[in-house]
Amino acid sequence: MRSVLRAVVLVLMLLLPAGSVLAALPRVALVIGNATYPSSPLDNPVNDARAMTAKLKKLGFEVIEKHNLTTRQIGPTLREFRSSLQPGTEALFFYAGHGLQVKGVNYLPAVDASISGEEEVPMQSINVNQVLGIMEESKTRLNLIFLDACRNNPFSRGFRSAAGGLAKVEAPSGTLISFATRPGSVAADGSGKNGLYTEQLLLAMEQNEPIEKVLKYAAAGVKKASKGKQEPWSEGMIEGEFYFIFQGPTTVNVFPLAPAPSGPSVPTGAGMNLEDLKKESAKRGDWEKWQTKMKGAHKEVKGFSGSPDLQAMAWERFLTGYGIDNPYSNEDEAMRAEGQAELSRLREAAARQKREVGEKAKVAASRPPASVVDVAKTRFTRTAEGVISDSQTGLEWVEGPDKDTNYAQAEQWVAACTVAGGGWRMPTNAEFKILDQKGVGARNIDPIFNTTGWRVWTEQRNSPALPVYFGVNVSESFLEEDVFPRRVFGVRSRPR
Repeated sequence: MRSVLRAVVLVLMLLLPAGSVLAALPRVALVIGNATYPSSPLDNPVNDARAMTAKLKKLGFEVIEKHNLTTRQIGPTLREFRSSLQPGTEALFFYAGHGLQVKGVNYLPAVDASISGEEEVPMQSINVNQVLGIMEESKTRLNLIFLDACRNNPFSRGFRSAAGGLAKVEAPSGTLISFATRPGSVAADGSGKNGLYTEQLLLAMEQNEPIEKVLKYAAAGVKKASKGKQEPWSEGMIEGEFYFIFQGPTTVNVFPLAPAPSGPSVPTGAGMNLEDLKKESAKRGDWEKWQTKMKGAHKEVKGFSGSPDLQAMAWERFLTGYGIDNPYSNEDEAMRAEGQAELSRLREAAARQKREVGEKAKVAASRPPASVVDVAKTRFTRTAEGVISDSQTGLEWVEGPDKDTNYAQAEQWVAACTVAGGGWRMPTNAEFKILDQKGVGARNIDPIFNTTGWRVWTEQRNSPALPVYFGVNVSESFLEEDVFPRRVFGVRSRPR
């Protein structure tokens, strides 16, 4: 398909006047406005994106417009942009929203990014270098990147370094990058409908001038309006001249047009070359190997059965190690999405466990020394095998796995439990109520019961589809669909 497009471009270059060729060649833009960050929302980025889209469409650009991009939408959006680019395309990328740098690399975070440290940035943001790579691989004629993304970093509290704004970029040949302010500096969101930089850039784009002068006009407007507090910055260069407004036949193009042939050429023979296809095949093979490794790592992390904090660390390493997007597959995105969900769940579990350990320590510290405890009055005791004996009722208890378990899994675990000779069953609602001790521990039951859960299954069913769980923190029972996971305990009468 791309070879056909090259042929069409060549014919146009030979047959049409210079100005007509400029108008016929493709212009593609990806425009993103991110504003709805929960912890630090912005007023203008979506307005900026809409205004820029309207302007670019008038100037002959095909525009891919996105608002409030989420983590899961990053990969599909970049793939859509990649598929729209052809050899010879004039490519443009515009972004308004929060931006940050990590170790000299610029990232544009998704609106749902949950970032508490530098390691989490790549998997929840657009890497500016990745955008440059997409343009370069597509053999675009020239690339323009506009980043109105130098606002304060809302995630900086968890970062080791305190660098503000965006970092300087070594722009590849044929690329111009324009920042809202100087590298390392911070720009304001703006008090009007549009950000200050975007507002001045839109005005400058109306000038019938080369791109370099357009950027100078925009920079001068920003500097004047901000009274010198903000000064846009540009990196890179292009060969020849680029105008947003199409020019006449005297325009100097980025790639000079070939002179029209004076007469029919003499054929020198037929032939073909498959080198580009071989390179593409090798590239796809490399990505396939990469994805195979990712699948292996994903399986290994899923099988890791450490404590919640260690499991969370395992998922962090997976997401950091495989944070880049495979342009030939959606499977890697699905694995990253699962990893992100697991990471959030495990972090909550680890934090909960840490709080409970602290609560148990406080309870233990408040108890009198062991020398004055009347052992005869101790209600619960635990054996080396993990069996908890209740001296008040004569019942024995055993805790199941300290993880979410659905009702069917709970029944299977109790039936298969062989601790201390077996004979275990699911507890009744009444037996759970006997454990209730108002104000004891974090869940109104003796802290000797080790569980980080808040709900435990009972044997009671009000219908085949509605088993009952007991809320240990509120001492009440509830009907609950069995698709929602809870904890499981086993109980038995003390053997005689």
